[in-house]
This record gives sequence, C-alpha cells and structure tokens, in this order.
Amino acid sequence: DTMQRLIQIFLRDYVICPVCKRPDTHIVKEKRIMFLVCDACGAKSPVRPL
Repeated sequence: DTMQRLIQIFLRDYVICPVCKRPDTHIVKEKRIMFLVCDACGAKSPVRPL
C-alpha cells in the first residue's frame, strides 16, 4: 500500500504530463532547473530535483 502510493507520486511528479496526462515525457536540465518536457503536447513544466 505504501509502495503503491510512492509509485503513484513518482509517476505524477516525474512521468505523467500535467497538461495532457500522457507518459510520453523526458526530463531536461537547464542551468539549475529541471523540467518535464512532454513529447506528445510539447508542454514544459518545472519539477523538483530527485
């Protein structure tokens, strides 16, 4: 139960696009900020460092 919750949080924060909700994303680092970039819709959202 706890492990499943942690996986859901990880997916929400580092995999799933907050705009289109697709998992077609990758993380890029620009200067000192990390962004989740969606390959499906092109959205770019800042993410917390791991």
